[in-house]
Amino acid sequence: MTTQVQHSASRTIPGRSLWFGLLLLLIGYTGCVSSSMLRDPAAIQKTTALKDKALNLMAKGTEAYATHKTAAQNLLAEANALYAQQKKRENNNLSVQQWKLLLEDNAATGTSGILTGFFTEWENAEAPLSTFFVNEKKKKVAEAFDEILKLEQAKPVTK
Repeated sequence: MTTQVQHSASRTIPGRSLWFGLLLLLIGYTGCVSSSMLRDPAAIQKTTALKDKALNLMAKGTEAYATHKTAAQNLLAEANALYAQQKKRENNNLSVQQWKLLLEDNAATGTSGILTGFFTEWENAEAPLSTFFVNEKKKKVAEAFDEILKLEQAKPVTK
């Protein structure tokens, strides 16, 4: 008794159409990504530089604020300008929320953003700030900047 095996030229490999469909979906998705959803190397560079400036200036919080008032005002103006740029980008809500934590009033009435709050406390302090206080605030500011940078770096690379 012989068994005949039929071979079909039109036979498909199971899953092949699934993989092909996923590939088409991926190609379609990447083609629909708007430029505002893509990684912005300039934003990364500006944010990194701003983070360094902020932490260096904050380290001077153990000195009198009046000596560094202009530098603080310039830094906050630069930060607010970069924040304004980020708010204009589409689908950038997570980054904008991190900028908001740094620069705007937050949950409780009368509270400031982490960075702006530091400068307000420094300006209103009767004496220079303690090293411990400055270092704790620097950690929080660094973490917020790191989160902004992480979010930006996680975006797809430009075409």
